[in-house]
Amino acid sequence: MLNNISSANETGTQNDGDDRDVPSVQDAERMRTLAADAGRWFSGYLAVVGVVSAGWIVLLESVVDDGLPRIATAAGWAVFIVLASWWAERHVVYPAGATRLMTLAIGVWFAAYLFAVGPIVRGQFGDALVPWIVASAVMALPFFVVAALILRRR
Repeated sequence: MLNNISSANETGTQNDGDDRDVPSVQDAERMRTLAADAGRWFSGYLAVVGVVSAGWIVLLESVVDDGLPRIATAAGWAVFIVLASWWAERHVVYPAGATRLMTLAIGVWFAAYLFAVGPIVRGQFGDALVPWIVASAVMALPFFVVAALILRRR
């Protein structure tokens, strides 16, 4: 029994004599790095959702007319979000806290559109294009902030 003191074998794993390989610290660090790299897609996903959502607000408020074109624009955005979510669900690795942070970004973006920036811009500028471009970029900031936070966590 005393001869079975833990020692590193040539594969970098620890073996305490029971014939099971136990990962070494280097193996664990390599796996952590691989998992972090596998989750990097999420930041780009958030940035794309932010850009599309900002574009949707500009189209909805400044470009398309009321009626069927407006409904089609809203439906197009909804289809994009559903397809993007489906694509995201196919990934095996998500960064830690990604779902919570994305939910927060969506909540801030939507609340700003409904209760703060949207009503102010609509009341002051109507359907003028430039103010809506600026307002939609400001409202989409939570998506970009969360994307940057996730990238920095690595």
